[in-house]
Amino acid sequence: MNRYCRYIVLSHGRTGSTIVTRMLRGHSCVVDYQELFNVNFQAEFRCVTDRATSLRYWLDTFDHAKAPRRPPLTALGSASVETLLDKHVWHDGYAPSVRAVGFKLLHDQMQPSGRFPSLREEVERRLPQLRAVVITRRNLLKQYLSHVMADRVKQWHIPDASCRLPRPRVHLEARQLMGAFEHSRRVEKEFAALAADAESVMHIRYEELVERMSAHWRDLQDFVRAPHEAMPELRLAKIENRTLGQAIANYDELKRHFRGSPWEEFFDE
Repeated sequence: MNRYCRYIVLSHGRTGSTIVTRMLRGHSCVVDYQELFNVNFQAEFRCVTDRATSLRYWLDTFDHAKAPRRPPLTALGSASVETLLDKHVWHDGYAPSVRAVGFKLLHDQMQPSGRFPSLREEVERRLPQLRAVVITRRNLLKQYLSHVMADRVKQWHIPDASCRLPRPRVHLEARQLMGAFEHSRRVEKEFAALAADAESVMHIRYEELVERMSAHWRDLQDFVRAPHEAMPELRLAKIENRTLGQAIANYDELKRHFRGSPWEEFFDE
């Protein structure tokens, strides 16, 4: 059986997790299954909501030379989470050169009411043998704004700035923002508690990631025990490149509202 590192990337949406998974996916000795358990996804401009079709897409979108003895992708619609993890993700059919295998998990994909009710339980059971990368973002206002804009224009990732669609100015409600901030904090605490049982944990802040990409790429390779390679081409550009005041119509009003609150630091422009 191959002796490779098993990892998971835990994150909330719009925290830079796609940057990390693109890095890992581009390494010659890593197999990254991206958002394996994201059924309602838009990837490469294809929308899929069928469980089997979605799983087949994620499990099939990598260099097959890395897994010359991979199992056939059959009965995915009814496969249990245990089967998916043990038969299709962390199996023994990878090439000897493969040093790490894993995928990304977003918080909403682990809910008991979701498509994979036992996912959290199965991940928790394997955590002592997994390395966990936990990604967060300091400015929760920018995180929320990124989500709102991506949803409005239906662009979650773009390869370069030329693909950026026009984006409207939005009006945000203070109560809605408060709820989003509190939810993000709960998710951060939940992921921290979850990752505490992992074999090892690497914490990444979005703001530090984008400022020091090369350093994080080096550290990430060390963390998953992969040899150092040049950073792969990520083909990612920011969807929202305006200031907060340019993007949010009532930014000044919101800044006054949250002054003196625990969320004041997010209104830093």
